[in-house]
Amino acid sequence: MNNFLEAAIQAGVIDREAALAAWQRVFGGSYPTGGTPWDPVLFQEWNEQPRGTFEGIRDFYENDAYFVFICSMSGWPSGYSLDPLVRPLIHPGMKVLDYGCGHGNVGIACAQLGASVLCADASRRVLRVIDYAARSAQLPVETLCVQDTVPDLGIELYDFVSCCDCLEHVQDPIGVLRSLITSTKHGGHLRLSVFFGDHAHAPYHLREHARLGDNGVFRGICEGLGLVLLENEQGTSDNGLYKRL
Repeated sequence: MNNFLEAAIQAGVIDREAALAAWQRVFGGSYPTGGTPWDPVLFQEWNEQPRGTFEGIRDFYENDAYFVFICSMSGWPSGYSLDPLVRPLIHPGMKVLDYGCGHGNVGIACAQLGASVLCADASRRVLRVIDYAARSAQLPVETLCVQDTVPDLGIELYDFVSCCDCLEHVQDPIGVLRSLITSTKHGGHLRLSVFFGDHAHAPYHLREHARLGDNGVFRGICEGLGLVLLENEQGTSDNGLYKRL
């Protein structure tokens, strides 16, 4: 296990026995060649009950298997740095929103650079760990539990908004994207990343709801909502750094 999952145990979010059992279930099996270890486990978890509502989707992100998977991705509090598109933008005193924050690596890293950060997610469990970890390190991080399909995030509050690998998980991605843009100050920046690949291995990537298309389509949606693409993530034509006009 890693530091984030240890923090989750210390914070009382999951007990050690349950964490070890979930870790073994997700990462301890044998898997088809070319498959990622968590896919068969989380595929089964997703399909055990209908996930057609916001509440059902949120509850999936609260279960032990997915929670441990998210924990496994975290490099916090050491060994993590912001990606090259974002690092030059972050400075003390700015306001940052890390939306769909998961393990909160982006938000935590921005707070370490002096930004005031709000980490928002549908999972109450990961937010409790982020609260615990941020308090322990005395970092300026607050958390927001997302309760609606399209949350009201305020108007022109943030200098920088991160939404990475999140929009493919939500029922109304364009509505969420519009809310994120509204919450960004004019002249502010958004780091957006969406998974456009095969969804067969990950039904929790809501392809039927996404309506985000493939390369080029997402950029067109963003531009139609008042953004301009400044720089691409290496190897993609859509994912990258945008600016609100």
